[in-house]
Amino acid sequence: MRRFILDPQPLGRLRGVVGPSLDAQIEAREMLEALAELKPWQREALLAVDQPASLAQYAKARGMHPGTAASRLRLAREALALRLRRPSMNDREKRRVLTDEDLSFLAERARALESYAVRPWDRERLWTAVLGAQMEARTRREREAVAEVRGALQILDAVERHFARKEGR
Repeated sequence: MRRFILDPQPLGRLRGVVGPSLDAQIEAREMLEALAELKPWQREALLAVDQPASLAQYAKARGMHPGTAASRLRLAREALALRLRRPSMNDREKRRVLTDEDLSFLAERARALESYAVRPWDRERLWTAVLGAQMEARTRREREAVAEVRGALQILDAVERHFARKEGR
């Protein structure tokens, strides 16, 4: 019996897309990243429940009322939906509007700003503290740390400029 290869790279001859599209792959990756950011109980509720019967089983296995399980599932779905939102930068009417509380939340998560009081949000107070630290910086390491803080504040300034609602707007 003779064996031979008809084409050394048969997949190379396909003209269409093989497997999930690039958009589907990106969406799947974003979904996985959003799931990873959820609290463990939220992730568990989302992954364990996919139909009403399994919601009752989920509640029974954890010794909770089915209403509590349904409430936790709703909260987990809302948290996931918040992480998956991608507002359009071009559509001013549909952009998410941030409050001072949201800006404080973002600033708290910036590692460079850990040593600064960011609550309540006060942009001028933060910049004053950072510029004071810059004036007092003596070593290269201190100057680099202040530069990192300035960069974080510049990013927060851009976020505030584009997404925060001010009086009179």
